[in-house]
Amino acid sequence: WLNPLGDDPMIHDAVWSHDCKMTSIGEALEPFCADIFGCQICERTPALVCLTMTDREEEWYMKPDSDSQSLLDYFNTWSRSLLRIVQFMGPNSGQVTLVPKGNGPLRNLQPECRIAASNGTIVIVCEDTLDDVYDGPDEGESSWMQCFLLKPEPAWTLDTFDESSLMDGFAKATEGPPP
Repeated sequence: WLNPLGDDPMIHDAVWSHDCKMTSIGEALEPFCADIFGCQICERTPALVCLTMTDREEEWYMKPDSDSQSLLDYFNTWSRSLLRIVQFMGPNSGQVTLVPKGNGPLRNLQPECRIAASNGTIVIVCEDTLDDVYDGPDEGESSWMQCFLLKPEPAWTLDTFDESSLMDGFAKATEGPPP
């Protein structure tokens, strides 16, 4: 994740330029979100910079154990995501395939859409409508940045305590995460 304070001398100016572009896209989309999604964008996650790896490199990559807080942070981001902005930075090109979600709000979409993900390509994915798959280049490396535009956190008000309602809520909560 990029540090929003931006004081790391190891990160190239181009990365910060791409990060600012993502912020600008989010700010441009924000006035229309209430009409489209029924809620405002209230937050943007820090950008995550990604790089393709070979199978051999992936074997050497450290995979830290997850703790309760990191899982909670992930679930919070996942459940509040409206849009994902992905900007591809090369040097080599891959391919993005967008596939409609079966339970998404839009119907009669084409079965899939393939996009050449060359340097400078930006894809904005509506999280409740499309799944995306990135196929890296056959030769060489490819990199990209992504961030999520989030809806507000749910607000809870507990004004009365009804034990049966609380037990019903727990029963529903144990059915697993939302689709």
